[in-house]
Amino acid sequence: MKVLKIVGIVALVLLGVYVIVAAVAPSSLVVEKSISVNAPASAVFNEVNCFDKWPGWSAWDAMDSTMVNEYSDNPCGLNAWNSWVGDNSGVGKQVILEVRPNEYIKTSLVFNGDSAVQIAEWFFEETDGVTTVTWNFIGSEVSFFKRPGNLIGEFFISSAYVSSLEALKLIAEAAPIIEESAYEIKEVDLEEVKYLLISGDVKPKDIEAFYGEKFALILGYLTEKKVEMAGHPSGLFYSWTDTLAKMSAAIPVGSDVAGTNDIEFRIVEAGKALQIDFYGAYDQTEAAHYAMEDYMTAKGLDIAGAVREVYVTDPMSEPDTSKWLTQIIYPIVPAQ
Repeated sequence: MKVLKIVGIVALVLLGVYVIVAAVAPSSLVVEKSISVNAPASAVFNEVNCFDKWPGWSAWDAMDSTMVNEYSDNPCGLNAWNSWVGDNSGVGKQVILEVRPNEYIKTSLVFNGDSAVQIAEWFFEETDGVTTVTWNFIGSEVSFFKRPGNLIGEFFISSAYVSSLEALKLIAEAAPIIEESAYEIKEVDLEEVKYLLISGDVKPKDIEAFYGEKFALILGYLTEKKVEMAGHPSGLFYSWTDTLAKMSAAIPVGSDVAGTNDIEFRIVEAGKALQIDFYGAYDQTEAAHYAMEDYMTAKGLDIAGAVREVYVTDPMSEPDTSKWLTQIIYPIVPAQ
């Protein structure tokens, strides 16, 4: 009986201590850590904005060799998600809820199937080439007797945040700095365009011949239907590698036109885009495309449709290739 009495006293003492800890513990877990990075905000932002880059610096990946990550089709930017499962890290998922390129990222987190949603935010503030990166965690409010767990969680999350930020700093400072583009890149509002087009999978060396054949077929069809062109001949590029481009030869028209088995009528919706006005021969546009892709990566922007090359200058009337104007247009997902 004496032993039971002692055990009871100890249990009461422990319960009392637990209640005291619960009383002083925060109702929700909040953590915030910052680090100074000797690199532009874009260099750090790009590492955080793409979930498939997190394993390179995330402390949780480093601590759990069993962790398996899964990503949305596009792992970068608004609505991108990352789910994981691991022996030490458990099961979870996070989603990017809000993005301001090179300034701010907000994510939601759900752990182990819990219905409670936690929030994490990133802030990037650049001054004279040095970026202050701040990462916080804002947990949902928990019941009184669960509050001591917030103290334990604060210790582990703080430690992981510090380790992750230090690793992120090393990666961002080692990343090459994107030099200012040699091309003027401007944001434009695209109007809706109606096209007659012919599509195909084309090798780069065959694009000129593809255009020559397909533009002639479309122009012949327009003549047959007595339909006027409503713009300049264009190329629409859906995907491309060094060896193959999925693309269309397209001519704008001013009205709906029935297509054929080979010629498609398609409406491309209005939207935001980036544009480079390139002057030079058609086979020299590659550098401008690389400049556009670098710019979009630095700004955290995503392509929102087919890339267009609009061939403004008629080579038959202007023999000087340096005067040929090609509008290189990348439709984009507007920044939130």
